[in-house]
Amino acid sequence: MRLRSTNFILLLATIVFILSIVFPAPGQGFANVRTITVPRVEVQPGSEAQISLQVDNGAGITAMQFTLEYDPKVITKIKKISAGDSLDSRFDVKWDNSKEGILRVVIMPSLQALLTLPSFRNGTGTILNLSVDLAKDLPETSAEGQGRLTFFLKDVMMANQLGDAVMCKLARGAKVQKQSAVAGEGEAKEGGEAVKGAEAAKAETPKVVHVLVLGNPTEKDKEQ
Repeated sequence: MRLRSTNFILLLATIVFILSIVFPAPGQGFANVRTITVPRVEVQPGSEAQISLQVDNGAGITAMQFTLEYDPKVITKIKKISAGDSLDSRFDVKWDNSKEGILRVVIMPSLQALLTLPSFRNGTGTILNLSVDLAKDLPETSAEGQGRLTFFLKDVMMANQLGDAVMCKLARGAKVQKQSAVAGEGEAKEGGEAVKGAEAAKAETPKVVHVLVLGNPTEKDKEQ
């Protein structure tokens, strides 16, 4: 898996991708709508968080592109982009984060794999994992004790091996708890010490959390 941050390559890949959508080869086109899920993640200020893009069925998908828009005062840095288990080594992931608050990503077969046109792995899987740094001073929490940190996915496009557009929809996944204590810390001890260890771990877990969640661009005002 090769990950490159080259504006020229990204631009070229985007042009090729768009042409494949505008001038598709004969095929089924818009059949089999896929669902892209982005799990909610509970995070702490100043921590590193993981944003995952998951697909309910990767079969037949050969290329994908999207734009992630975020508040740079909340997400201060895109640290790493890594391929998920839906992609194998025949795919290239290219991105451009030169403009603050905007990350553009293109996923397509590598030059060596263009003749075979591989597809994402069948079934449910993770397409990409994004590691991001969060600001130490996050917005105030809501009355429910949670601060809503919203980012947006836009211009999401997918194509199959025939060059047809693959329709997709976005969904928020179930919330994922970020534990501050070491998992199983209390269980490693015996008798009363195990209970004390569990209680201590629970006590050390901050009550106030923030939720990093995918927003809907059409309801942006409601999300904020």
